Amino acid sequence: MTLGRQRSSLVAVTVGQGEHVGMSRHLRHPAFLLLAVALFSTGSSAARADVSLPAVFGDHMVLQRDEAVPVWGTADPGEEVTVLFAGQARQATADSDGRWRVDLDPMPASKVSRPLVVRGDNEILVKDVLVGEVWICGGQSNMEWTVDASSDPPREKATADRPTIRLIKAPHVTANRPQDDIDASWTVCSPATVGGFTAVGYAFARHLQDELDVPIGLLSLNWGGTRIEPWISIESLSKADLSSENMKRQLGMVERFESMSEGERFDREEKARLEHARSSVSYIDRQLGADPGVPGGWLKPGFDDSDWATVALPKLWKDTGEGLQGFDGTVWYRRTIEVPEDWAGRNLMLELGAIDDSDIVWFDGVRIGSTVEAHAAQRRYRIPGAIVKPGSRTIVVACIDSGGAGGFNGPANRLRIGVMDRRAAEPASIPLAGSWRWSRGGDHKGARPAPAPTRLVAPGTKPTDYAALHNAMIRPFAPYGVRGAIWYQGESNSGEPARYHEFMPMLVDDWGEVFERDDLPFGIVQLAAFREFKPDLPVEDQWPLLREAQSATAVAMPNVGIVVTTDIGDARDIHPRNKREVGRRLARWALHDHYGRENQDHASPRIVACEAVVPPRTDGDVAIEGFRIEVENAMDGLRTRDGKAPDGFAVQGPSGKWHWAEARFGEDGRSVIVWSDKVPDPVAVAYAWQNNPERANVTGSTGLPMDQIRLRCE
Repeated sequence: MTLGRQRSSLVAVTVGQGEHVGMSRHLRHPAFLLLAVALFSTGSSAARADVSLPAVFGDHMVLQRDEAVPVWGTADPGEEVTVLFAGQARQATADSDGRWRVDLDPMPASKVSRPLVVRGDNEILVKDVLVGEVWICGGQSNMEWTVDASSDPPREKATADRPTIRLIKAPHVTANRPQDDIDASWTVCSPATVGGFTAVGYAFARHLQDELDVPIGLLSLNWGGTRIEPWISIESLSKADLSSENMKRQLGMVERFESMSEGERFDREEKARLEHARSSVSYIDRQLGADPGVPGGWLKPGFDDSDWATVALPKLWKDTGEGLQGFDGTVWYRRTIEVPEDWAGRNLMLELGAIDDSDIVWFDGVRIGSTVEAHAAQRRYRIPGAIVKPGSRTIVVACIDSGGAGGFNGPANRLRIGVMDRRAAEPASIPLAGSWRWSRGGDHKGARPAPAPTRLVAPGTKPTDYAALHNAMIRPFAPYGVRGAIWYQGESNSGEPARYHEFMPMLVDDWGEVFERDDLPFGIVQLAAFREFKPDLPVEDQWPLLREAQSATAVAMPNVGIVVTTDIGDARDIHPRNKREVGRRLARWALHDHYGRENQDHASPRIVACEAVVPPRTDGDVAIEGFRIEVENAMDGLRTRDGKAPDGFAVQGPSGKWHWAEARFGEDGRSVIVWSDKVPDPVAVAYAWQNNPERANVTGSTGLPMDQIRLRCE
């Protein structure tokens, strides 16, 4: 597919034996004619380049109101380009690289559908253009999560006849250099299309539109499972102490890769394949050579496995029990099937789903295949017709785990055996999910084999690589006119929260620079509650530290807001389904901070200071000291969501141990008194400092949950 918008140019080249009037002899030479065909067919620079626009300038787009609007594209160097829209006409000349840009004057919002025209040597017509508010929807899966996958899709679709909300979704692509364009197009919101919209983004847009009554455009630039670093530019990552060395190393790898010939790349791939094949053979020999199953005859059809345990496959070892939790080694599985008479002598296909990590498979005592160190690969083994006989036949699988879960990972419908050349009216396959016999074999021996080879991939193009998503999914949209960005990400960085303290503000500044807005409004969704509540650990150090980095960015940068969502998470699901409320909270923040609305429910209460207080009570001769915690954004006063006493607080003594604390609201309604009978001389206080702070119940008067904190108060 050709990226960007341009008008096709048709060039006819006639090649034949007849002479053409006016054509000189050397121009009629066959070699010249072949050269001409090659030049035209490969798009040689000798051919004229049409004026073109990147994909973001497409039918149904929304332009940002009240701001200068950049419009850019490519053309022949020196070509004059005119952009016409809403009574404006702006001219530019393509530079030596063929790039041009104009800036339209600021325009008021308009729901009127109007065309945008670009003229050079050709003309481009962009239809149905509106003017309103444009926001970026960035992050990982919780931002990408669709309306269809969220709470109550029918309810959302019933009210989704909103043709002035439009969205453009970036595909999942990567690049190690900044890209100019991307394969994407705008979608008009309707009951038929909204199911594929980002649920958070759509809820945000809907609430904005209800309040502002203007068109809303969403740039949906997100990818599930991604870290924050790939969304930041090469330039920003190269300047920061935290990432400059890694960025320098990656760029060096990119340059070396680009200097390699195709032959050199092929040689590397072939070497990896040979090494994997050699190490796989020795690995299997090593594992089976030390396993009791081989000398014990476990792979033979007639072996008596009646005293083996049974398990319903697919199932991982950690869920099987029987001492397999954390086991690394071999587990043997056996299953007897009845082969139909009409399958005799015919090639069969045995499918076993994904197996973690390696496996060797026998059919009726004959080894039919193996897979080494490929835990995600779906197993498919051909059984030659020469060994296929009717009646009871045994399938044996030796599953080898070298670390991690081990076992069959499914899906269940991929465990089956069937004929490869099925005839009409025959059963497609025999399902193999369900009961199998199993027995533990030997422990894992030696090192893992070389990893399974893949096609040599250009450095810097994995979704985890620095700047890979910025290059491919952000740059093609910049510097499109936007009001701001909303961001829901952090789960994939939760193991390194200290780095997030630097990367989060770096991302905000970086996007502000590429979208040419130094004060880019940026709304961050704080990580929701997740994982099992731990009543014995009032303070945990993982997700709370990541949330702290998110909140710290909002405190330090005046254009950044934080939306607290610890009250609407799901302990069992990293993707809580209530995206509607997340979008609403983001919209209330944006309306207050960036549209001048005087709504109260725009920010969560936040602890800003603490001080020692007169003991709220005494226990014998020992004074029980406590803290008075000052809270901002309490609005009309602090509340609890369940009507009970404030909860979710902990205090720390000089020993470093944390204890749950009692609490009550101060008389002013904007403070909390916290103490614990177990800590007579506390030095620090924490609130909601858990992965899943189930006990935390403090809200402002508007119902928004109070933000977490851990604070020394000596």
